[in-house]
Amino acid sequence: MLAIGEEAERNLSAREEELRLKERSLSDQSLKYYRQDVTRRIKDPDTYAVLVWGLGFGLQHLYLGRMGQFVVELVIGLLFWGGVISQFASDDPIPIWVLVAAFSYGVYSTLNSLIRAQVIVRTHNAHLSERLFERYSDR
Repeated sequence: MLAIGEEAERNLSAREEELRLKERSLSDQSLKYYRQDVTRRIKDPDTYAVLVWGLGFGLQHLYLGRMGQFVVELVIGLLFWGGVISQFASDDPIPIWVLVAAFSYGVYSTLNSLIRAQVIVRTHNAHLSERLFERYSDR
Protein backbone atom coordinates (compact mmCIF):
# COMPACT_ATOMS: atom_id res chain seq x y z
CA MET A 1 0.00 0.00 0.00
CA LEU A 2 1.30 3.46 -0.90
CA ALA A 3 1.79 6.06 1.77
CA ILE A 4 0.07 9.40 1.21
CA GLY A 5 3.40 11.07 0.47
CA GLU A 6 4.33 8.46 -2.13
CA GLU A 7 1.02 8.90 -3.92
CA ALA A 8 1.41 12.68 -3.96
CA GLU A 9 4.96 12.23 -5.29
CA ARG A 10 3.72 9.99 -8.10
CA ASN A 11 0.95 12.42 -9.02
CA LEU A 12 3.41 15.31 -9.07
CA SER A 13 5.89 13.36 -11.19
CA ALA A 14 3.11 12.46 -13.64
CA ARG A 15 2.04 16.11 -13.78
CA GLU A 16 5.62 17.21 -14.52
CA GLU A 17 6.03 14.54 -17.21
CA GLU A 18 2.73 15.54 -18.84
CA LEU A 19 3.94 19.13 -19.00
CA ARG A 20 7.25 18.05 -20.59
CA LEU A 21 5.27 16.20 -23.26
CA LYS A 22 3.02 19.21 -23.87
CA GLU A 23 6.08 21.45 -24.32
CA ARG A 24 6.79 19.59 -27.57
CA SER A 25 3.72 21.22 -29.11
CA LEU A 26 5.24 24.71 -28.79
CA SER A 27 7.01 26.31 -31.71
CA ASP A 28 10.78 26.70 -31.37
CA GLN A 29 10.48 30.42 -30.62
CA SER A 30 7.64 29.98 -28.12
CA LEU A 31 9.54 27.14 -26.43
CA LYS A 32 12.63 29.33 -26.12
CA TYR A 33 10.68 32.19 -24.51
CA TYR A 34 8.69 29.79 -22.35
CA ARG A 35 11.83 28.15 -20.95
CA GLN A 36 13.49 31.53 -20.35
CA ASP A 37 10.42 32.70 -18.44
CA VAL A 38 10.21 29.48 -16.40
CA THR A 39 13.94 29.64 -15.59
CA ARG A 40 13.60 33.23 -14.40
CA ARG A 41 10.57 32.55 -12.18
CA ILE A 42 11.21 29.06 -10.83
CA LYS A 43 11.85 28.72 -7.08
CA ASP A 44 14.59 26.76 -5.34
CA PRO A 45 13.68 24.21 -2.62
CA ASP A 46 16.88 24.89 -0.69
CA THR A 47 16.15 28.62 -0.49
CA TYR A 48 12.64 27.78 0.68
CA ALA A 49 14.03 25.46 3.39
CA VAL A 50 16.48 28.13 4.61
CA LEU A 51 13.65 30.67 4.86
CA VAL A 52 11.64 28.28 7.03
CA TRP A 53 14.13 29.07 9.80
CA GLY A 54 13.08 32.76 9.80
CA LEU A 55 12.07 32.71 13.49
CA GLY A 56 8.49 31.71 12.75
CA PHE A 57 7.57 34.68 10.58
CA GLY A 58 6.54 32.69 7.48
CA LEU A 59 9.21 34.03 5.14
CA GLN A 60 9.04 30.84 3.06
CA HIS A 61 5.46 31.71 2.09
CA LEU A 62 6.51 35.18 1.00
CA TYR A 63 9.18 33.57 -1.20
CA LEU A 64 6.49 31.56 -3.03
CA GLY A 65 4.12 34.52 -3.21
CA ARG A 66 1.54 33.03 -0.83
CA MET A 67 0.60 36.26 0.89
CA GLY A 68 -2.31 34.87 2.91
CA GLN A 69 -0.20 32.20 4.59
CA PHE A 70 2.61 34.69 5.10
CA VAL A 71 0.31 37.14 6.91
CA VAL A 72 -1.12 34.38 9.14
CA GLU A 73 2.33 33.15 10.15
CA LEU A 74 3.65 36.70 10.57
CA VAL A 75 0.81 37.57 12.97
CA ILE A 76 1.28 34.32 14.92
CA GLY A 77 5.06 34.85 15.03
CA LEU A 78 4.66 38.43 16.26
CA LEU A 79 2.13 37.26 18.84
CA PHE A 80 4.52 34.59 20.09
CA TRP A 81 7.64 36.76 20.27
CA GLY A 82 5.64 39.68 21.69
CA GLY A 83 4.28 37.30 24.32
CA VAL A 84 7.75 36.07 25.21
CA ILE A 85 8.95 39.66 25.65
CA SER A 86 5.84 40.57 27.66
CA GLN A 87 6.55 37.72 30.10
CA PHE A 88 9.70 39.55 31.17
CA ALA A 89 8.88 43.19 30.53
CA SER A 90 5.26 43.61 31.59
CA ASP A 91 3.21 43.45 34.75
CA ASP A 92 0.31 42.10 32.69
CA PRO A 93 1.85 39.54 30.26
CA ILE A 94 0.04 37.69 27.50
CA PRO A 95 -1.51 34.49 28.91
CA ILE A 96 0.67 31.40 28.75
CA TRP A 97 -1.97 29.46 26.79
CA VAL A 98 -1.63 31.96 23.93
CA LEU A 99 2.13 31.41 23.90
CA VAL A 100 1.69 27.63 23.96
CA ALA A 101 -0.83 27.76 21.10
CA ALA A 102 1.37 30.07 18.99
CA PHE A 103 4.45 27.96 19.74
CA SER A 104 2.63 24.72 18.87
CA TYR A 105 1.42 26.12 15.56
CA GLY A 106 4.93 27.42 14.81
CA VAL A 107 6.54 24.04 15.48
CA TYR A 108 3.93 22.24 13.36
CA SER A 109 4.27 24.72 10.50
CA THR A 110 8.07 24.67 10.60
CA LEU A 111 8.32 20.88 10.64
CA ASN A 112 5.70 20.53 7.91
CA SER A 113 7.48 23.08 5.72
CA LEU A 114 10.90 21.49 6.28
CA ILE A 115 9.81 17.89 5.74
CA ARG A 116 7.76 18.75 2.66
CA ALA A 117 10.01 21.51 1.22
CA GLN A 118 10.86 19.60 -1.96
CA VAL A 119 7.25 18.68 -2.72
CA ILE A 120 5.91 22.14 -1.82
CA VAL A 121 8.35 23.90 -4.14
CA ARG A 122 8.01 21.32 -6.93
CA THR A 123 4.23 21.73 -6.77
CA HIS A 124 4.60 25.51 -6.90
CA ASN A 125 6.98 25.24 -9.86
CA ALA A 126 4.69 22.80 -11.70
CA HIS A 127 1.74 25.15 -11.26
CA LEU A 128 3.85 28.09 -12.44
CA SER A 129 5.04 26.12 -15.48
CA GLU A 130 1.47 25.14 -16.36
CA ARG A 131 0.31 28.76 -16.18
CA LEU A 132 3.21 29.90 -18.33
CA PHE A 133 2.62 27.07 -20.81
CA GLU A 134 -0.97 28.24 -21.26
CA ARG A 135 0.31 31.75 -21.96
CA TYR A 136 2.88 30.61 -24.52
CA SER A 137 0.66 27.99 -26.18
CA ASP A 138 -1.82 30.73 -27.14
CA ARG A 139 0.81 32.48 -29.30
